[in-house]
Amino acid sequence: MGAPLSAALLAFGAATASASTALVKVGSTPVITHGARVLGSLPSTNKLDLTIALRPQDPAGLQALATEVSTPGTPLFRRYLSVSRFAQQFGAAPLQIASVESALRSQGLSVGTVTANDLTIPVSGTAAQVEKAFSVSESQVKLPSGRTAYANAQAPRLQSNVARYVQGVIGLDDVTLEQPQGLADHTQTAP
Repeated sequence: MGAPLSAALLAFGAATASASTALVKVGSTPVITHGARVLGSLPSTNKLDLTIALRPQDPAGLQALATEVSTPGTPLFRRYLSVSRFAQQFGAAPLQIASVESALRSQGLSVGTVTANDLTIPVSGTAAQVEKAFSVSESQVKLPSGRTAYANAQAPRLQSNVARYVQGVIGLDDVTLEQPQGLADHTQTAP
């Protein structure tokens, strides 16, 4: 009875260990415009600047507060929290932040200072480091506009013990450039 029990415990331990280190998706792949074509891998030495979006504490409470402060006639309309109060109430906990930072540093990435609201961490590294850290491959993509961009071919993944604290990874692609809202495209000619 001792040998089968020992084998079962070893199997359980191995399953538990692999479950805690299983890779979990923490984002998605970008939408690539029809007509774009992959040119090849992004050079491994290219530097990428990323932002790690952390999961907030009490997401339902955060959503409720956002609705209250932005809805005219509600008691909290335009009564915003200070940044420090917001961080205390909704930001990631110090242990969660430290776990994510440690995991990213262990992959060779440079980790910046968490933002004041405790919800984002700036990170940078070479394409090779980023690919390894997030289990993605980065490619150069020629867009129909003629611009060359880069994009991840797979959704980013992290080990489950850290992924539970991460909402997403921003900056794994530059397919869609940021443009301020309200600006019209003035390059089109009238018919």
